[in-house]
Amino acid sequence: LFLFSCLASHAQHEYTIEGDVKGVKDGTLVSLFLTDGRVGSVVASDTIRNGKFFFKRNAGESGMDQLSLMCNREADFPSMSLEIYATPDAQIKVTGTNTLIYTWKVDSPVKEQQEHNRFIEDSRDLWDEFQRLAIKERSMRSASETERKALRTKSDSISSIINQRELKLMRELPISNVWMEKLLRLS
Repeated sequence: LFLFSCLASHAQHEYTIEGDVKGVKDGTLVSLFLTDGRVGSVVASDTIRNGKFFFKRNAGESGMDQLSLMCNREADFPSMSLEIYATPDAQIKVTGTNTLIYTWKVDSPVKEQQEHNRFIEDSRDLWDEFQRLAIKERSMRSASETERKALRTKSDSISSIINQRELKLMRELPISNVWMEKLLRLS
């Protein structure tokens, strides 16, 4: 009876992350990082098969896991990650139609995820362009310094507009953990 109650208690803290992405090569490695401050450690990996990947984990002691999802750094992915917030019993769905991982959609009941999604949605067009430029920049290693500098200038310009949009949205929203994370990034 004791063992059964321990197992039942253990299962109550689980959450799942199920991915369904198009436009991503089969065999692409997907890694899940648990974020602690500005440091992340790999806690699980899966390989995309037919556009699908899946993770099942137990939530940490705080009851909230802040995670990052990254794909192996092939030329067709930006060196960015997808932010995911998870709590016990959450069933999280990730969908995407390309390799622009930072803006893949995360359908989740977790309040923090919904807040984070609001920031992404507010600048989705710019984030997608920023990621495309990041992919292009990585493929331009043999390009001239002038070409690389022009690309960085465009990326910086897009980043500046995103920052302005986020500040505007922050003025409208109540202060929360996600809000504070945005403030930290902006500072």
